[in-house]
Formats: sequence, structure tokens, C-alpha cells
Amino acid sequence: MADPDVVVVGGGIAGLTCAAFLARQGLDVTLLERDDRLGGLARSVKVDDWLIPANFGRTDGFHEGDPKSRILEHLGLLERLRPTPCDTVCEIRIDDFRLTVPAGFDAAREAFVAAFPADERGVRRALGSFERLAGEVERLADDSRSAALRFLAFPLFYPAIFRLRGRTCAELLRSRLRDPRARVALGAFAQLIGTSPADAGAMACALAATAALRRPIAVPGGGRSLAQGLADVAREAGAEVRTKTPVTSVWTDGRRVRGVRTAAGEVPAKVVVLNAPALVAFGSLVDRDAVHAGYLQRLGLMKPSASASVLLLAVRAPRAELAATADLVVVHAGDDPDAHVAALDEDSVAGRTMTVAVHPPAPGSDAPPDVTLLTAVVPDRIGRWAGADQARRAEQAEEARASMLARLGFLHPVLSSRVAASRLLTPLDLSEWTGDPDASLFGWEPSPSQSGTQRLEQQTPVDGLLLAGAWTTPGGGYGNTMLSGFLAGLQSAMALGKRVRM
Repeated sequence: MADPDVVVVGGGIAGLTCAAFLARQGLDVTLLERDDRLGGLARSVKVDDWLIPANFGRTDGFHEGDPKSRILEHLGLLERLRPTPCDTVCEIRIDDFRLTVPAGFDAAREAFVAAFPADERGVRRALGSFERLAGEVERLADDSRSAALRFLAFPLFYPAIFRLRGRTCAELLRSRLRDPRARVALGAFAQLIGTSPADAGAMACALAATAALRRPIAVPGGGRSLAQGLADVAREAGAEVRTKTPVTSVWTDGRRVRGVRTAAGEVPAKVVVLNAPALVAFGSLVDRDAVHAGYLQRLGLMKPSASASVLLLAVRAPRAELAATADLVVVHAGDDPDAHVAALDEDSVAGRTMTVAVHPPAPGSDAPPDVTLLTAVVPDRIGRWAGADQARRAEQAEEARASMLARLGFLHPVLSSRVAASRLLTPLDLSEWTGDPDASLFGWEPSPSQSGTQRLEQQTPVDGLLLAGAWTTPGGGYGNTMLSGFLAGLQSAMALGKRVRM
């Protein structure tokens, strides 16, 4: 077999998108995945007789005109996956307070106003800031003005970005809202990008909130279906997809990529795309002498996002019996945002914000109709697991499972007695899936200094080496990760002088 034009390292959503796109462009592509399964974090887990998504099973976008929708259409996956709009964005719970957020920005704004009538002006101002930030970011991407003009007149053309670019979501909400409970409720969208409002950049949170409010979408089968569909497209278009093939290093001549090395030997290629954690890519895969010191220094200053503990449950209760008005529920322990942040640094999951996804049984499964699948996620740090011995890990796992199950009691009065199967995934499990020593769910933490253009680009200092995934722009969530893989594929094709057909 001839040497491939492109080697894609890593079979997560970004890597699969990149391989499928390039193969459809007529290029010779080889995808190498270290695990025995494709999909990375976008996978489902067999728990006894049930296949339960280890993720939220939904994303934002895929509407007509959205770039991700165009990518799926180009790959022939839009009809196959059949993404469906959701009527609700999420349900927000703060102690005894609950708010169901409807889909559609205007409807959601009125729901927040009705929930916090005494702070109506603040709610409208906060959501208005989110909308303006998102609008300016979208306009910035489409702006045809010269780079010099945009730079010189940036405050005039993009006032919201200029004014709020260095602020956190918490700072923005404190400046707009008097009611602390309203701040926590509007800050719930920070959970969609894997951090607290205290850490999330105002711009990152505004983009996540606006996308979620405008167009929440569910993909039947979740990330697993998306990964499987992308892999099928890649293979059908002629790409070679190999699992259980870890790459030991990226092969360079000191300036330019020559291919990759595996245990079985060298795989020459003109371009290499790494769908791998950035700190792994430039910590062990790429020869540090091939990368200039400034790039390595930038990497050393960046902070990965938190990991998570994930509780997967199959519950013997039909969906109608569960006290959840949406299929995504954000559960806060109290209305003190600072306490939520402090809880992440404590050796317990009890006080941390929990996000719960409610899934129907997988399409085509023979699960009985009285079973509902749940995925509960709380942010966590891998350090407290990696530094513990086996006995301590077992204690931590039991504490985490019991705490999360107790908090899930709001769904059903006797939920614990209805559990048919359960499994706790720790950050160690997520690290094993991805090869990321930090098990970071969302790449870099989306703080003000690490959001938007401050994230890594697809291009790297090594000629012919590109990045794809949540560590790059745009990153975060499997929908945007797919977009990142497409951009890496587009730049790979351009580097090879291939005329792209869309």
C-alpha cells in the first residue's frame, strides 16, 4: 500500500471528522487510534445489560446554515444521524428553586425574567451582554474589513468584546445582577464548557449560553452514533482506520514532519494531524528540538480544564415518573458561587455542581420501556485519585457514588431502590480512554486568557503538523470538536495543494 498523504493520530470526534473529510476529498488517509475503540470521550459504556452514554448526548448547532450542519451534509451524515431540535435547553435547580429554560433566546429570556421579577432589568442586561458578545464574535469571523482596519478600530467595531474580553462570567453577572440566585442560574451555562462562572471567560460563557438557548439539538445515540457514523464515512471513502495502534512519536527532520512511529515501524506521511492532548503531543510525541521555545513556554503557562466523576445509572422507572422537566438538569448545592468553586478543591464531590442527562434506551436496543438511563457528571481533579492507593480509591469511589445517588433523589422518591445497574467512572478511567494525564474534559480551561483566539491554533511551529480537538479553537463539546477536526482537515488539504470540494 502507498504511503498515506495524511496520518491522523487519535480517533476521537475531531480525528474522525478530519479523516472522513480528507478521505472524501480523495486523499490517502490513515487514522491510528491507541485504544481498541473509537470515539474518545464520546462513547457509551456497557453497564450490565444497558449501553449508557458517558456524555450528555446532545450538543448545540446542526441547524440549517450552521457550519456543523454543512459538514455533516457534506459527509452524507445529516440524514443518517437525524439530529432533532429540543424543546427545552435545561432545567436549573438551586436547593428548592427550579427553572425550566425553554429553547429559543426570546422564550428563555422571558422565563428568566418571570423567575426573577425583582431583578428583571439585571436579567435582561446580562442576557443582552451574552447576545451581543456572541453576535460580535460571529460578525468578527465574517468581517471582510482589512486586518489593519479591524485592529485599529476594534473598540468601535466590536465594543462588547473589547470591553469584556478580560472578564470572567462571574464578574459580568455580578455587574448586572443583584440577586445571587439569579447569578447562579445564569451562570449554569458555564457547566456546558466544563468550569464554574468564576473561572469561565465572559466570552466563552456567552457563546455557550447563546448557542444553547438558540438551538439545543439531540443526536439519537449521542456521541457514540456520531463517532460510528464518521468512522463509517472515513472507511467508505477509502481511509485506513487502525485501532490498538499507539503512536510512539512524531517523526520529523527537525523542521518538517516526515510521518509517525509506532511499535510496528514508521508510517511516512506528508502531513500529520494530532487529535491528542496538547501536553502529550508536545511533551512526549514531538521532539522538543523541532518546536521553538516560545511555543513551549506558552504551553507551560496554560491550564487544563478540570476532569470529572461520572455516575452511569439504569433506573427501573419510566421517563414520565422522573421529576425532571428537561433531559438536561443542572443541580447546584446552594446559591453561593464561591462555595461551588471552593468545593472543587475539597476531597469530596458533595458540594459540587452536578449535571444530569436523562437518556432514552439506545436506538435498536431491547431495553424494557420502564427503564431510564441517567448520566450524572460532577467536576473532579485527577490528582486526588492518582495519588491514592487502591484502598483509598475504593473509599473515594463509594463516597462519590453515594453522594451523587443521594443528590439524584430529587428525580424519584425511591430512586436508590430502583437502580438496576450502575457504574462510576473516575478521572482515571477518562484518562485511560484519552491518554490525557489530566483527563481534561474540555481541553484548556476556558478562562479569559485561554478562550477564543487565545487557545491553540490548528497550525503548529512544525511544518506539516496540525492539531485537532478541544485544545484548539473552537474546542469544547463534541459538536465544536467536530468543527475543529474539519478545520484541521481543511488546512491539511490546503497544505497538500488539494483543491477542496464542498
